[in-house]
Amino acid sequence: MIPNRIQENKIEYNSVDAAMWFIQATKSYWQYTGDLNFMRVILRVLRKIIDAYKNGTSYERFGSEQTIKMDENDALIVSPPQATWMDADPSGTGKTIVTPRNGKAVEINALWYDNIRFLAKLERHEKNSLKAKDYDSLANDIKRSFNSKFWNWSENALLDAVEGDSHGGAIRPNMVLAVSHGGDLLPENRQIGVVESARKDLLTPGGLRTLSPRDSQYRGIYDTYLPMNEKDLAYHQGTAWPWLIGPFCDALASVRLCQGESTTSIRHEIARNIGPLVRFCVESPYRSLPEVFSGDPPYEPGGTTSQAWSVAEVLRTLEKHNIIEEKHSRMNS
Repeated sequence: MIPNRIQENKIEYNSVDAAMWFIQATKSYWQYTGDLNFMRVILRVLRKIIDAYKNGTSYERFGSEQTIKMDENDALIVSPPQATWMDADPSGTGKTIVTPRNGKAVEINALWYDNIRFLAKLERHEKNSLKAKDYDSLANDIKRSFNSKFWNWSENALLDAVEGDSHGGAIRPNMVLAVSHGGDLLPENRQIGVVESARKDLLTPGGLRTLSPRDSQYRGIYDTYLPMNEKDLAYHQGTAWPWLIGPFCDALASVRLCQGESTTSIRHEIARNIGPLVRFCVESPYRSLPEVFSGDPPYEPGGTTSQAWSVAEVLRTLEKHNIIEEKHSRMNS
């Protein structure tokens, strides 16, 4: 696992997703650099992470053991409350967790699937055919279980969490990661459904809302100046997060290609969706992007005035989809 905080006399763990994102980071590093020597070294670490999640790992929090483990019946990862990025707890005691998301969370299992496929690819590259075969077999099991358990037929979208959180059927942006980072986890028609659901219910000029406005628990205003125990109630219950625009644009590009759209048309649509954030950054006195925006108009900024992952995802998206290059080309012409 990867700790949340390292202090002088204490190491605090409270994250099921950090290790999954670490594997994604190594995957991106290899794609960008082709550095095989590093991948051979890091492969041993990646195997340990996968084995720990498969066989079970845990951390102590609030006086009890919190376990992360693969369910052997369906190959999906089970995690405790407050272990994902949606971790608000106004009291800080574990008794007022706003979005527990315990059980099997959608993005954790999407990352789990893609990471297993990635390790299978690495093992094949290193001529470890038996290990690669085992990983691919496990990934096939995950894929079957994921599609069986997470699909929300009534919404043509994905459930947020199953077999745990009582509000796991909420329409939240975490499902988008199953398209942006899930590879072939979902069939094309389901990928399209997820993106359209997110576009319809979650997309704002400030990023994606953390909950559909149709939900009875939705809170559309995030007031930075309220006490923590009040504003935390809105933190992941409708507040929009700029960083989520990156996965959304990646997922959008993928499904639009499936629908036969041209790359130029896709770039224009991505530019329209990310444009308000770019404009805000340029016009802001901080020349940066904040942590969050309110989910309701006029989409007031909130949280920290300059947030690393807000800026990083916008920059990554602009570069990946050649939005800046296209804009310069149009200006020059």
